[in-house]
Amino acid sequence: MKGPPSTGKGDAPAAMPAGGPVAAGSAGPAAQSDFDFKVLRKLGTRYLKCLPGMIVLYIVGHLVIQTLVPQQAAVYLGKLTNHFSGGTTKGGTTPGEPLLQNYFFWLGLTVLLVAGGYGFQYLVARFDGSVTRRIKADLFATLLRQSPAYYHQHDSDRLTLIVTQFANQVSSSLRRLLIEPVLQLVAVGIIGVTIWQALTGLTQGPAVWTIGGINGVWVMFGVTLLFALTSPWIVSRMGKYLQRDASAVQEQNLSLATLVGGALKAPEEIQAMRAEPVFSRKLDALLARSLDLQLAQTRTMEKINAFSRLPGTVVLAAFLGLAIFLEMKGGSGQPGTIVQVALLTPLLMSAIQQLSSFGINSRMSWPSLEMVHGILATQPPEEKTTAAGNAEPADHSIEARELVFSYQPGKRPNVLNGASFNIPTGQVTGFVARPGQGKTTFFRLALRFYDWQAGDILLGGIPIRDMPLDTLRRHIVLMSQFPAFFYDTVRENMRVAAPDATDARILETAKLTGLDAVLERSMGPGALDLPFAGGAGLSGGQKKLFALTRCLLRDPSVLLLDEPTTGMGPLEKFPLIDAMRHALGGRTVIVVDHDIVWQTKFCDHIHVLDGGRIVQSGSPQDLLATPGLFRSLYDEASDRAPAAASAPLSTKAPQGAMAPEKTTTTTTTPGHHV
Repeated sequence: MKGPPSTGKGDAPAAMPAGGPVAAGSAGPAAQSDFDFKVLRKLGTRYLKCLPGMIVLYIVGHLVIQTLVPQQAAVYLGKLTNHFSGGTTKGGTTPGEPLLQNYFFWLGLTVLLVAGGYGFQYLVARFDGSVTRRIKADLFATLLRQSPAYYHQHDSDRLTLIVTQFANQVSSSLRRLLIEPVLQLVAVGIIGVTIWQALTGLTQGPAVWTIGGINGVWVMFGVTLLFALTSPWIVSRMGKYLQRDASAVQEQNLSLATLVGGALKAPEEIQAMRAEPVFSRKLDALLARSLDLQLAQTRTMEKINAFSRLPGTVVLAAFLGLAIFLEMKGGSGQPGTIVQVALLTPLLMSAIQQLSSFGINSRMSWPSLEMVHGILATQPPEEKTTAAGNAEPADHSIEARELVFSYQPGKRPNVLNGASFNIPTGQVTGFVARPGQGKTTFFRLALRFYDWQAGDILLGGIPIRDMPLDTLRRHIVLMSQFPAFFYDTVRENMRVAAPDATDARILETAKLTGLDAVLERSMGPGALDLPFAGGAGLSGGQKKLFALTRCLLRDPSVLLLDEPTTGMGPLEKFPLIDAMRHALGGRTVIVVDHDIVWQTKFCDHIHVLDGGRIVQSGSPQDLLATPGLFRSLYDEASDRAPAAASAPLSTKAPQGAMAPEKTTTTTTTPGHHV
């Protein structure tokens, strides 16, 4: 059966661009792009506007704990120093400011700084966590709505890493890049004014220091502050190297996720081929490369930090030297002024360095921002319906009219090339063909996973292109070749199909298929509450019964069975026929299976595909009696079929006919196809 380019075990997964998934219509895989503030603004508008109250709390907390409290603590410590220098009145630093009052003010500010720091970090964690939660939810929902073609272009392990890890980086980046720069500018203003006031206090002595008729403090303070502001420029110039290193590290992490995820999905195949050393060598090479890239990133970061710290050291030395110079000239200041300058200058430089980090953070965060934005911008095709599509189908028949489809029109041959056929209501109809003739492809088209190039498909006389997807997929349900089982309870695995299903309804449907006896024998009483462990402990046939039961919980009008006997031996698959026929009574069923002998016993009607068209149709008995492709395929299969295929079938639906056996859980990945 033909499908999109494979990403299965035998093929290399499709590579993701360095920047992650790209939006529809983009240029596709390309070199790492430059930082785009529009992307940051879009993400910020989308997620920060939902948290106005928390943003206000963050701004207030940041200004109080990061700026105002440290600033005032430095001021009061300077006042205390002035007192102990002996240059104040007996009761305090200045008349009306008792010593104890200043001490308790300073002590209270110090305690507030410690306690407030704890509370502020909790607020930061809560803020980032709230944004991360929304980003992850949107990413997950967006990915779940993507078409199967999307998963043939992007590796599922990489997408998992983006959702689980890169979303955290994006949330903190939104805060650091959109909110903190404004707060740091305010901090530079507040602390800069305080330092200037302290320095100008030293010029109130007998001789005012001037430079060209201008207060010397103004000149020196301005020059020093301008030098301090060179730090952002230096860091910004070096930031491009950091972005390069950060992108390389993240791409290497994605490659590691792809290798580890792929290997852990196929342990038996790797062990059977004795390929453990091969994968160990691959992992070792990736880890070595990852370490080299991380070291390169660390070297670049430390170079930037060194250049970033240099202006702070120079500014501190300049301010302290200026204060000492003014004091030596006979200024009226106090030693506490020097203490204030010594404490406030690092705060000023810290705020300036935080501004400098905008360039670093923007470049380091850009790969994650671009990946997340690329996924969110890649929306599934918009649904287009007509008024006729809102009507309910007259019956549960399916008709294909001159259907033409290719996965890559103009580049690959048509899988279906003018196929026309009818699927009658209430019967089991099978498709038979050699591999690659479009059997499973039709299932994808019937569920509108892909758009066909010509022709039409009708459900109950209504073109399915005109139907809302909710309506279409309420009527048509697919039982996949590799059903998805999750690490949750049996109940929650069932409720994937019907979230509101009661225990009574689940058990009633399980009894219809014979699954109730299987679960009780395999898992004991009260199976609905027990962990399902992704289907471990059930045989191939039991898993298919589980999947069939889950599909029937949706009460579909049309059921598509894709390779229902995969993973089953003849002693399971042939006794399963009666149980399935009993459970499916009255529904329109279409089945594709690799075992033609089994299909012949299971189906009421069969269509034979060849060259993208229907070449034979009829009951299994009529087709067997007529020379043609069906009889040739049947004869080929019969020569290989074991004796169990011709064993007499039971006349009643078995209740849990399959005995439990130890099997390995089949892990499904998006994009799996026949």
